[in-house]
Parts: sequence; structure tokens; C-alpha cells
Amino acid sequence: MTTVNISLPVQLKSQADFLVDSGHYTSFSDLVRSALRQFFASHVDTTDYDVLVKEALADEKAGRLVTLTSPKEIDDFLVKEYNKVSDEKYRIKSKLHQRVSQDHKK
Repeated sequence: MTTVNISLPVQLKSQADFLVDSGHYTSFSDLVRSALRQFFASHVDTTDYDVLVKEALADEKAGRLVTLTSPKEIDDFLVKEYNKVSDEKYRIKSKLHQRVSQDHKK
């Protein structure tokens, strides 16, 4: 574990001491670790989720949503999307190869 020194306002330290003294936490370090875990769990996941929701709403507004109603439609859609990604990767590699070849000719 890493040791961290922090400065706190007197009132915040007093409130933390009360939580430790009343048995809610085993130590001040335990309180801080718990608070950090709770913060990251509630904010990081929510932020990622919020970004995905905003992207989905933008896709809906732009008419880019696709309704898939059967396993075959899902499979076909995923294969098509995979092929698009693979084709794009191939195009990027080809362009990169061309650029490298041109640079070597100079």
C-alpha cells in the first residue's frame, strides 16, 4: 500500500474522527478508502453509461437505429458490422503501407 498525507479542514477531520470513533470504520484510512471506492463506483460507471445513452439518443435522432427481431437478423447484422470494421482496418493498413513505400522512394 501507498501512504498519502492530506490536509483537511478541522470540521471535516472531526466528522471523520466521529465516524471512526463510533465504529462505522476501523480507521481513518479505512474511511478514506471506502469513500474513494464509493465515489469511483458511483461516478465512473454513471459517466460511461451517460455517454452511451447520449450516443444512443443521437443515433435515434439521426435515424441510425436498427431493430433486430430474430437470432438470424442479429447474426447477419453482427457479421455485416464486423466486415465493415475489417474492411476499414484493411484500407487503413493499405494507406499506411503506401505512405511508407512513398517515403522510402524519396
